[in-house]
Amino acid sequence: MGYNYLNLLFLVKYFLVSMLIMFYYFLLFVAFSIFVNLSSIPVLNGSNFKEWKDNIQIVLGCMDLDLAFTFEQPNINDTISFEERRHFEKWDRWNNMSLMIIKSGILEVVRGVVSKGIINVKDFLDELEKCFTKSDKVETSTLLQHLISMKYSGKGNIMESTSWKCLI
Repeated sequence: MGYNYLNLLFLVKYFLVSMLIMFYYFLLFVAFSIFVNLSSIPVLNGSNFKEWKDNIQIVLGCMDLDLAFTFEQPNINDTISFEERRHFEKWDRWNNMSLMIIKSGILEVVRGVVSKGIINVKDFLDELEKCFTKSDKVETSTLLQHLISMKYSGKGNIMESTSWKCLI
């Protein structure tokens, strides 16, 4: 009888230790996958907005944090039900995590472009997009103006002309 009891204790102890080790491996895997996801986001420096936004959306989608984009901010008041309060808490967590991830991938100089009062991730991205859309239009306008005003010097072929080399 005592022999079976000791075997059972050993098996339980072995099971608990193996479960604890598996739990630590799981935590390590989760931390590593978050690190890999976040490190795949390029830093927004002002000239790479489209690439940065695409990567942000992919990473947030993989982490199931993009739901703050798909659902509108729930209204909260004193008369809401338990389910509505739970939905608001989930949405608030998605929103806050998304904002933290987005802000971590932006240079301080660029971060100052968006007003600090914005707490909704959808509004934050819309504000950033407005700023960089204006910037892209100015850059495109400058390039087109340069192309229109270029003249061929008459020496050598067109590709060897110094006015073309500045665009390449």
